[in-house]
Amino acid sequence: MSLVNYRREGTIALLQLNNPPFNAFSETLLDDFARCLALYEQDSEARLAVVHGQGADFSIGALTHELGVVYNSDAARPLVDAVEACSKPLIALMHGRVLGAGLELALACHWRLATATARIGLPEIHIGLPPGAGATQRLPRLIGIEPAIKILLEGTLITVAQALDLKLVDTVLEEDWADHFKEIADWAAMLGAPLQTRNRSHLLAQTPENFLSEFRAAQPVEFFAYKAKAAILQALEAIDPDDFDKGYELEERLYVEVEQSGQKMALMNSFLHDEAAAWRIPGRPDEHAPPIGTVTLSAAQLPLGCKLNVDGLQINWIKPHATQPQTLSALEATDVWLDCTEGPQADRLEAFASYCAAMKPDAVIVYAIREGASVDLTQLPEQIQGHALLPAFVYGTGPKALLQFWARESNQSKHVQLAVRGARAIGLACLHSPGQRLLGQEMMAGWATDLDSLLAGGVSLESITRVCQNFGLSLAAMQWSPLGSHTITELDCPLDDEGALQAILCSIANQGCRQLSAGLAMNPEDIDMVVTRGYGYPPHQSGPMARWAQSVVLLHDNLAELQAQFGENWEPAPMLKRLARDLRGATA
Repeated sequence: MSLVNYRREGTIALLQLNNPPFNAFSETLLDDFARCLALYEQDSEARLAVVHGQGADFSIGALTHELGVVYNSDAARPLVDAVEACSKPLIALMHGRVLGAGLELALACHWRLATATARIGLPEIHIGLPPGAGATQRLPRLIGIEPAIKILLEGTLITVAQALDLKLVDTVLEEDWADHFKEIADWAAMLGAPLQTRNRSHLLAQTPENFLSEFRAAQPVEFFAYKAKAAILQALEAIDPDDFDKGYELEERLYVEVEQSGQKMALMNSFLHDEAAAWRIPGRPDEHAPPIGTVTLSAAQLPLGCKLNVDGLQINWIKPHATQPQTLSALEATDVWLDCTEGPQADRLEAFASYCAAMKPDAVIVYAIREGASVDLTQLPEQIQGHALLPAFVYGTGPKALLQFWARESNQSKHVQLAVRGARAIGLACLHSPGQRLLGQEMMAGWATDLDSLLAGGVSLESITRVCQNFGLSLAAMQWSPLGSHTITELDCPLDDEGALQAILCSIANQGCRQLSAGLAMNPEDIDMVVTRGYGYPPHQSGPMARWAQSVVLLHDNLAELQAQFGENWEPAPMLKRLARDLRGATA
């Protein structure tokens, strides 16, 4: 089966991406597209070509698990170049999702049409890769550098209305566009000869002269530790209005360098750890589980990372001043009620009892407990008027709030699954613990003690700050600020920068092992998820537990040396002692 189909309607050639369900890019699809492109150029009756996808999506680009493994974005460059150089015009008809290399293909087409419901973007930054097929050079030429840098660095999807405002989309079509080929042809005929994207430069001239240099200067050191972001900025800085290939060739070199850096794999593992931590106790929901329609959040302030706009989901935010009718109305259709209000336990339970009668019979209530709040978990009922009540701690310094469910035996899997689905849908990171303490808070307290001992032992604050920034680790997010005044000079430091960084990474891993030893954490992956999502550990670096997974003996020995040098708080966790002893015995 060909992954790209070619047919003609009158003078319009149709090039249909045919790799369901998402029309993902692959080496075979690229070869088939090149064949169809040649047919179009040879077809004397075809005056115009429309590129579209079979099914709901134009193309999502490459599949995430294949990108950088069996397929690289830069593989599309020869085809994208051929599309742009084609002697006859091509229109990208964008519908559904238009992502990654799929968007890069559209950028090389001569015009871009879209249906009103299309979603457009370059999300590969989230898995540690920059664009590889020209987006850093073509997108700024179409919409300008300032809006392009936002799309490239944030990886968020934009709507067709936004794309139309940016002039990324030339016009919007009805959803039943397949019945309007004549109108498309007439529209294109009025535009005259197309201009290749590479030759468009008028928007580049409108960029303030010092925009990129000022943008670079405004970025924290941690920004440049994220190699994909640094590469995107470097490629944008190389844009030359009169020489497209200058920046284009640099983009290719930078893509290869970043792809080989290992940060993509670290980000993929981070995503997998999120998934594993969320479903470790309840198991994944059945594929036939009904969709969640409404999530209701009651809170004075939104938890970190919480979203109020999600496609296909109604999200209600009940604020403290909401009236009773407003609250009842918000709860009527809700599937998950996430209550993050503060106040005495008895008052909150009374509020649940007065409102939950309005809820659907199968809806669940999450009793969220903020950091520092007083609560007696053993006195929380299992349900209120037939609705499951699920206690969970909410905490963390970002980028997301952590929702740590208390894994009590009475919880039913279907209720926990529903709560996790709702919480994750609005942007929270979920995990489970059989303990009644905040896993992240316990870890950060121990980590802060270790850092204080480094300072007391002669490691300079400048060294600690520098190595953390270069690694991408935010000391503020990790909740550490040095106490007292330290006048140690860097010449007196007992550890060089590499030694200081290794000590910091050893400390985080040791604190994680202590939580595992105490039974508070359920899996090493959960530790990596907690520090990455809840405390600013850079996801593009291997998580602290994954980093040492194959070097347990070395981690133990490093900690033993740090213990001798900086104090008993560096003692290896019981689990580490046992594992190191067993591994040494196995190799003896």
